[in-house]
Amino acid sequence: DTWKDAASTWMSVLELRRKIGVERGIAVIDCIAGDQKVLDALGAAKALFDIEGDAPPDILARLSKAAGGHIRANGYSYRKKINLELARIRRVRDLQMRGVALVGTAIAAALISTFNYLYSVADGVEPWWLPPAVVLGVLCVLLPAAAVLVYLHLLHKRKSAGSRLGGGLGHGA
Repeated sequence: DTWKDAASTWMSVLELRRKIGVERGIAVIDCIAGDQKVLDALGAAKALFDIEGDAPPDILARLSKAAGGHIRANGYSYRKKINLELARIRRVRDLQMRGVALVGTAIAAALISTFNYLYSVADGVEPWWLPPAVVLGVLCVLLPAAAVLVYLHLLHKRKSAGSRLGGGLGHGA
């Protein structure tokens, strides 16, 4: 049953396309499914799948040559593109974490300066320049934090739009 196992495995890989939600994974399966030699070999195997006894020796050779050959020829490229995508995902996640930390720091700084101001007002030691300085300090911290978050959001939108438009994998790409 080795040829049936091989054929079942390849058919399962192609059926995974409906279940995968990752664009790069879909692109890899589309490239495999776009190879006519792979489809011909799987079609021949599927046609003989229900026969009793041994299948023609040509079936296993066709599966190995077409489907296995496709992966041998393009597997490195697929792996390289997937690793690149994973590195981008990690980088975006790291930038998002930095943005969250920056916003948290900005909020803490705003709260400290506000309570410092309120303490000085309660103490009766309020210099004339303190309220504008507090407002200016809060703006100097919150505006760059907001700018970083907007930049990260736009970067993520641009990357996801680019991968949908032209981020597919070509054979040998």
